[in-house]
Amino acid sequence: MDLQRRMMKRAVRIIIDKAFRDIQNGKDKDLRRNIRNLVDLGMHFAKGPNQRHFFNLALEVLSNPENPYNDLIGNAVKFIDLNTLKTAGINLGYGSFVYGVHTLRHEEPTLGHHIPWGVLLDLRKSGERALSTDRLLGLVAEGKGIGILFYLIYADAPEDIDFAVRLAQANGECTFLISAVPDIITEAFVLKAERCPNIMISVGVGENGAFDLGSENAFDLLRMHRCLYGFYAYYHSGNADNYLSEEYLSGMIGCGCFFGIFINDDKDGSKAEDRVYEFVRLVRGKNGRPILTFDWYRDMAWISNAVSCGCDLMKIDVSGEVAALNGRGKVDARDETLKEMIKTVMPGL
Repeated sequence: MDLQRRMMKRAVRIIIDKAFRDIQNGKDKDLRRNIRNLVDLGMHFAKGPNQRHFFNLALEVLSNPENPYNDLIGNAVKFIDLNTLKTAGINLGYGSFVYGVHTLRHEEPTLGHHIPWGVLLDLRKSGERALSTDRLLGLVAEGKGIGILFYLIYADAPEDIDFAVRLAQANGECTFLISAVPDIITEAFVLKAERCPNIMISVGVGENGAFDLGSENAFDLLRMHRCLYGFYAYYHSGNADNYLSEEYLSGMIGCGCFFGIFINDDKDGSKAEDRVYEFVRLVRGKNGRPILTFDWYRDMAWISNAVSCGCDLMKIDVSGEVAALNGRGKVDARDETLKEMIKTVMPGL
């Protein structure tokens, strides 16, 4: 990151520091004003029509005094470590979607292909590991150079968690969303995660949600250590209705979840996706609830197209296979540079 952008990022942090202090110390009317000021700040740094459209929508939502975001931000400041909250917000908001987008758009004409704004690192195939830790660290370093500053890490074993923390520590300007099964959310992991303000954690839940003992224990640990966390849940046409209830959502909010991600696992296509997508849009609307909800495939496609029309996310797993999220081609990550992988699996301009 060049000097001008480092100075800009520092200026943004100073402004956000003051806003959060005011939110912590203020009354309800001050909370609403300070949240509005944060959105105005985002509008100031918005670089394109899609970013400006997003912040205009945010201002429209905030015009309703009963909107859920007053409670959402108020709860976040109260229950999440402030350094984590500020770092995640700046890294994602300014880092990925301002500086990162600017950088990848500058690099794309040379490559002749879309550059993914984020990369999924799937560490779950431990028995088939073909990519060394150093190799994965190198790929992330290469990604930063071309504007990729968001990484989603799939983990289902303690060693996966240890590596994710190492990645986050080595790349403080990036955002790492760790998607983990409840069993590996241990005291030892949380103690490491709380020292990495650029980590967010998504805990896998089933149809019982907050009422499942494993998930509940994980959420208790994360809340105790003031982490930034939420949940993810796989749905299909046979179980979608179990997730689309006030009781389910209230349970997740009660567990301190800042966000919730619903992932379509329907082998028969997208029979339930329309209903789930409508639900998550209502929840995060101006008359919704104090939790950010997403339909994984629909919302990631929307964000990717907003970043660069025709763009996509890219997935790398430890067996060495690389592919675009929505499938275009595959390549072996063991020998290729990241740019060469992008040329093979990402759509052309």
